[in-house]
Amino acid sequence: MKLSMKKLREKRRLAGLCRCGRKRAPNSKMCRKCLKNGAATARRSRIRRRAANLCHCGNELDTLLQACTKCTKRRSKSRKATRIKRHAAGLCACGRKARRGLKRCARCSAYIAATRKRKNAELKLIVVNHYGGICACCGEAVLGFLTIDHVNGGGTKHRHSIKKQGASFYRWIIKAGFPSNLRVLCYNCNCGSAANGGICPHRNLVK
Repeated sequence: MKLSMKKLREKRRLAGLCRCGRKRAPNSKMCRKCLKNGAATARRSRIRRRAANLCHCGNELDTLLQACTKCTKRRSKSRKATRIKRHAAGLCACGRKARRGLKRCARCSAYIAATRKRKNAELKLIVVNHYGGICACCGEAVLGFLTIDHVNGGGTKHRHSIKKQGASFYRWIIKAGFPSNLRVLCYNCNCGSAANGGICPHRNLVK
């Protein structure tokens, strides 16, 4: 009596074989050929769905996340569980050995520091360019010499009140819509004004 396909696959599974009848690959329920064919089919399916602006699972794609909301949440949950497991084992999130007393390896620490530095510089450039891009007093244009100054003073008190310093202050400026009571000064003019009662020493040199 001929077995149905479902019963035949179940028989092969119980015998430790692939569903096609071949010997299974190591640590897998399928043979090497079926694994290869399955990967090729999945790859073609992903390409077709991405061309149709769909997630790899077939749901509508969120263009900001490059995946649907469901897959994004599942992937985030899986990655979080992996990070927790690796940190408990003294490993970095990438799987390498973490440095003593830290949660990251040297490579990931350097990458994160470089990325943070680049993003902070981009934020500063956006803010400085909005307020003219040069020192309002002496005309200095090198970004590394420039900073944001409060026109009417009280900058330290204001930053403490909103609890923003450095890059977080630049983010606050952008989010607040670039307040009109700010300007660009170089560090020399900024410090000189603070020490000279709010008037830059450059003005005393002008005859």
